[in-house]
Amino acid sequence: MVNNKKKTEAINFVYDKVLSMLSVPSIAEDSNLIEGGLSSINIMQISNMLRKYNIRISFAKLIEHPTLRDWNEILHNSQIIKRAPQTVEMKAGGDGDFELTDVQSAYFIGRRDDQPLGGVGCHAYLEFDGQNAEAEKLENAWNTLQRQHPMLRARFLDNGRQDIMPLPYSEKITIFNLQDFTESESAAELIAIRNSLSHRKLKVEQGEVAGISLALLPNKRNRIFLNVDLLVADVLSLSIIVRDLAEVYMGNTLAVQPEYTFQDYLTSKFSDDFSADDIEKDRVFWEDKLRLLSIEAPDIPLKTKPELVSKTMFSRRTDIISKDDWNKIKQIAAEVKVTPSMVLLTCYALVLERWCNQDSFFINLPLFNRNLENDKIGNMVADFTSLLLVEYSRKFKEPFLNTLYRMKDTFLENAAHSNYSGVSVQRDIFTKMGGTLFFAPFVFACNIDYPLETAVSREAFGNISFMLSQTPQVWIDFQTYIKPANKKSSTF
Repeated sequence: MVNNKKKTEAINFVYDKVLSMLSVPSIAEDSNLIEGGLSSINIMQISNMLRKYNIRISFAKLIEHPTLRDWNEILHNSQIIKRAPQTVEMKAGGDGDFELTDVQSAYFIGRRDDQPLGGVGCHAYLEFDGQNAEAEKLENAWNTLQRQHPMLRARFLDNGRQDIMPLPYSEKITIFNLQDFTESESAAELIAIRNSLSHRKLKVEQGEVAGISLALLPNKRNRIFLNVDLLVADVLSLSIIVRDLAEVYMGNTLAVQPEYTFQDYLTSKFSDDFSADDIEKDRVFWEDKLRLLSIEAPDIPLKTKPELVSKTMFSRRTDIISKDDWNKIKQIAAEVKVTPSMVLLTCYALVLERWCNQDSFFINLPLFNRNLENDKIGNMVADFTSLLLVEYSRKFKEPFLNTLYRMKDTFLENAAHSNYSGVSVQRDIFTKMGGTLFFAPFVFACNIDYPLETAVSREAFGNISFMLSQTPQVWIDFQTYIKPANKKSSTF
């Protein structure tokens, strides 16, 4: 009876969550939720939240059967997993440091000067164009944020661990006063500032993991520059930073942050009663899969070998899709029961196929997947990113729709075994091959489901006018950002 009650609670929770995510008052049990607008990120969050009810249903299983009727049946047939109550033990003594995640470790190593295409941090750089910004008010808001979110005070140690400093690296924001410049002079100076800030290697060993700068321009205009090292923030965290900064700047009070940290989260995650078995099962899955696949570095034409590049610079490439065209793409995707992200992934794979001189290759997919079983981390700034490998095989003269379905099936199969991370899989390959084979250098990072702006942030700071991300590995980074509804869609 207890199990049935818990399942009923879970079913009611899922129904309410779907209504909230789709912003609708009701929905038919047989309606396809993807057609209705539910994103892969939404489904991933629901999968994680079900863990609160001691129910483990994979994201892949939910997205493969995207109706409430199917989900109700899956929940009814699921097992209630018996788990011992989780306790979080803070590390005692020492400096209170704690280990890095797999992805943090990759970022930390990749930023070293001795790495191919290294010497830069994996960081996001954003510019906001607005007017009438108040420097002191912005600085105070930024310091409130640094106190609110511990990872904005993180420091990364030479021993490959991290700790939280009591005070941030700096409580000052940088001011560029260009108010007396001519239009041409200020435009030139803004480009110089962008070139300087967008490719900085933040001093994360000293705790410099983020920063705000403000340029005051003629006619009361201004530009705000935001730098965040992705060692401390995933895509959702970036949106939290922008949201919270705007809320504080506008005089609103933030909700009290639970006395629960990223270190607590990692400690409780690694003490999960059933995660060890899941990880081992998924490790065996990848071991068996890789045994059947050709593993080789992608053969793409390069102007220069990566190890010969003396200074790594990243450029933003932009293409514009009109709002009408993007809505049509989303409509067709819903009709064939795939997400827009899967359409973009398939396009990306086909472009790589065009340039690769081989029949198969791997793509790295960052999964922005925080475990929302714990409701204390929904608004936490930290890097919860994990990596998933997805293989692609060439099939000559295959219709696009067939390729799309094939990519979807491969993604779902691999996502169902994502407890063993893509970083761990690649480490195993490096060990087996002698540590010299970079067989999955391509990265598809798609964040169309995470708008970085809010109505409050646009009121406070204006619109995001420029973005750049850089990744300190031999990765080609593809990201998608959809601007507000009254703007065009921008893919970069």
